Amino acid sequence: MQRNSGKFALVLAIVFGLAASLLVWSYLKKVSEPVDTVAVVVAATDISPRTALKKEMLRIQQVPANVRHPKGYASVDDLLGKVTKLAITGGEQVLETKIFAEREESGLAFVIPPNKRAVSVGVSELIGSGGLIVPSDRVDVVAVFDSRVAGKDMATMVLQDVEVLAVAQLIQGEDSVSLTTKASKTVAGGSQAQPKADPKVQPTAKSVTLAVTPDEAQRLILAEEKGKIRLALRPYGDTGKANLSEAVLAAARTTGQ
Repeated sequence: MQRNSGKFALVLAIVFGLAASLLVWSYLKKVSEPVDTVAVVVAATDISPRTALKKEMLRIQQVPANVRHPKGYASVDDLLGKVTKLAITGGEQVLETKIFAEREESGLAFVIPPNKRAVSVGVSELIGSGGLIVPSDRVDVVAVFDSRVAGKDMATMVLQDVEVLAVAQLIQGEDSVSLTTKASKTVAGGSQAQPKADPKVQPTAKSVTLAVTPDEAQRLILAEEKGKIRLALRPYGDTGKANLSEAVLAAARTTGQ
């Protein structure tokens, strides 16, 4: 009886040993099989909201295909210059839901050209060329001063070929196509503007925001504070600068005669 029990135990041990060996073999075979991987863009470091993405902030990482998020990116170039909507943790996949679709959506600060400032001036339909100026247009700024300010009644061209960033709350890129930095391609050292696509005019707008240098900002603000300004809409593609002297009232009367 004991001899039979010993044989039975030996058989069970052999069976369990074979089963364990089979499980180990199956596991090793499974983990040794190659896993399909895909490239995804992940944050190289922690990225704060409303940050314009640069190359050094991102990196490519290979992950199993089933781990890649459907709203992820496969190329760093697709993200350069875009602005984060939400914070992204280092090592985290960069998702469409955390990125503004267009820079314009993230606010005016991300539309201002390099080395420029955004300055808003008060306008009416008359001052703003009949209310037909739209974001991306380019304008000249003419200031009129009376004799109490300038010693004589006069008009002068304060600024020329200035980019319109916004009209009221409509920012460049919203319902319009940029004629300069945002939608132009640099060729032969210059900008080749793209035509506008059915922009929306705002005849009741109370303000127009212009892109100016710091020096131009001072002149523009002083001109609006001490005189009256008018915006002269430039023809599409015209980047020439006119060499004009100031116009005085006496000369205007003589010319009219």
